[in-house]
Amino acid sequence: MYRQKERKRLRNAMGTREVALLALYVPYFIVVFLTYAVQDLVRTLRKSDGHALSAMLFSARGEGHPILWWSGSLAAFGLWNLAVAAEQKDLQSLLYSLFPILYAAFSLWVFVRIDLRPPEVHAEETERMLSAVYHLGVPTAVLALAQSFFLNRWGDVLVLLGWYPWRGGTGFRASGTFENPNFAAVFFVFFLFLGAGLIERSTSTRLRLVYAGELSLYAIALLLTGSRGGMVGLAAGLVLYAVLFAAGDAAAERRREANLVKKLHTTPLTHVGVTLFSAPWLLTSAIPRFSLWRDSLAERGEVWRKGLELFREAPWTGHGLAAFTKVPPEVLGESVPLPHAHNLILSLLVDSGVLGFFLLVPAFYLIVRVLGELLRRNHPWGRPAAAFFLALFVHGLVDFPFFSPQVALLVIAVQSFLIAEAYPVRRNLWTTWTVPALPYGGTVSHRGR
Repeated sequence: MYRQKERKRLRNAMGTREVALLALYVPYFIVVFLTYAVQDLVRTLRKSDGHALSAMLFSARGEGHPILWWSGSLAAFGLWNLAVAAEQKDLQSLLYSLFPILYAAFSLWVFVRIDLRPPEVHAEETERMLSAVYHLGVPTAVLALAQSFFLNRWGDVLVLLGWYPWRGGTGFRASGTFENPNFAAVFFVFFLFLGAGLIERSTSTRLRLVYAGELSLYAIALLLTGSRGGMVGLAAGLVLYAVLFAAGDAAAERRREANLVKKLHTTPLTHVGVTLFSAPWLLTSAIPRFSLWRDSLAERGEVWRKGLELFREAPWTGHGLAAFTKVPPEVLGESVPLPHAHNLILSLLVDSGVLGFFLLVPAFYLIVRVLGELLRRNHPWGRPAAAFFLALFVHGLVDFPFFSPQVALLVIAVQSFLIAEAYPVRRNLWTTWTVPALPYGGTVSHRGR
């Protein structure tokens, strides 16, 4: 009876997960969804009488909870860019600067929603939530396939929903519900690693087959995006996933060296990743538009040179968010303005300068720290998350995925979820704030309460 009541309460509390995915499918819902998240966060903290916030503030021996450092870094970054935009009187940059502030509140909301779960049902509800998200991500992959045949001709109709089929370049590239195929590639790579984690965790053969079928759909959709950065990032993530998978099993069996070599040799993911890097002929056929690789690097080089010029003009403050759109496209040999400098670090430096980039350093550090903590505990979602973030940052060498609000929401939600797994508050309060987090799926004792 208790578990049924808790499940009902959690369904009511977490019932927004399907609504949240609307923001991924219909970009116009992003602002509405972020506004709802802020309102719900305030309402939730009021109901807790400040106990949840106090626990976050005074946990970790007075250093502050990692979620506060994560959200605080995002908020400080937004406020800095807001000040730069106000100084430059740039309305476009001013509007873009509001998003990091909303992202900060959104990250707190995700953390609080997950952390409010009772320890007895946390693992079960997490599996249920991730499985539902994985299934609900299928429609955008289906749309990418449909665009390959006929929907791309209805571009003007799809724009009404905020979907912008890719029309740049000479060849077709599927973009799903994203305005750019490179942004869609990040989405599909995430679901590929999420699917790998779900298959690994599932004990049902039927469910594994369903997951595998959807995983194949995501893989095909990724190929249709024609994103070379996405494919190279996926290959790097596959190798890391295989290494971590083998190392985890080897450590469990207490024969690290022998089992590590054995597992690496027998893990198909290892062969896929290593072969992509070692066999040029297969790399040519596996990565979309590989024949254009040299031309693309030449184009990227021109964009990077212009980005460095802009950075030197305002190295400390930057030019404001989305400043690269002001560069005349003909200067870069393009027909339309480019939204960013096609490199994660360079784009941040051009937009926000050294000072703005410094404000994001805690956020980047926390990604590494949280992943390290989850991997140290052999947490089941540590391996897929580490592989995804490596793929994301490898992709970021030739692109700036965070420019898309849909991708930014996805990454922030994933990191906030991981922080809740690595550094829970409410589950620790059942004992003491200084006790290490419970093992995944572990239960707590109610003695002494």
